Amino acid sequence: MEQNVRILGIVPYEGMKTLLYSLAEEYPQVSMNVFVGNMEKGEEIAEHYFHTDYDVILSRGGTAKMLQGKGLPVVEVEISLYDVFCALCLSNGIRRKVAMVAYANITISAKVLCDLLNYHVDIFTVESLEALEPKLRELQTERYDTVLCDMTASIIARRLGFNAILITSGVESLRKALEQTLSLCRRQLFSGDPAGTGGEDRRAGESERRGVLLQHGASDARTAGSTAGSPPYARHGRGAGTDKAAQRHALHDPGQTGALWKQRLYGLFCGRAPHPSGSRA
Repeated sequence: MEQNVRILGIVPYEGMKTLLYSLAEEYPQVSMNVFVGNMEKGEEIAEHYFHTDYDVILSRGGTAKMLQGKGLPVVEVEISLYDVFCALCLSNGIRRKVAMVAYANITISAKVLCDLLNYHVDIFTVESLEALEPKLRELQTERYDTVLCDMTASIIARRLGFNAILITSGVESLRKALEQTLSLCRRQLFSGDPAGTGGEDRRAGESERRGVLLQHGASDARTAGSTAGSPPYARHGRGAGTDKAAQRHALHDPGQTGALWKQRLYGLFCGRAPHPSGSRA
């Protein structure tokens, strides 16, 4: 019997969606569905799908932070030093004025790299989403031509006429986020319940499907196609080397399954129990 961690991916661009589906083939215990949506669009996707079909959300940047603020269990795909380096390489050789506009978690790394590599990129740190457009308009008056930025800033920059270079997430950043998700879920499955106990299963038959997280590493992976309406998961083959005794214990212990499994995830990410079935944050 196949056991899955159900992940809802909400990503800012199509290339990240493609990479996630490709990477998910390496994780037989993952059932993942990925949608493209940034900020408000991402929030709509989460509202529509999360409470009916998923255990955790995987997202990036401002969208991840917005969903965390709604009390949803979110693992954020972090932008790595290598991701920043790749974006800087794309800007190398551009003769006109180049700037980077981003939050501090990105610009600190970028300043170090520019100093080491002698790249001529002016770096500007913003503290909030509201500060993006004023800063970009300021750079427009100073005759900057190219801006390195995340998706939200990229949309604004292109509207203002900039050549925008998107800082993308590489496969290792996505792998790290998936590994973090699985590690945290395993820890919650086999540890105490920080979110409290009690409650009924979210829907009939859910307990068996939520019981155990298999160890990843099996080879016969496959991805399911999409259909209209609520698309199917990318489903993958069973993992090998699973502790059978642990599986049997989890499947026969109501504290390890169903609604309590969801409560543990919420306790981990949000510090509280989930909303009742059908309700919204």
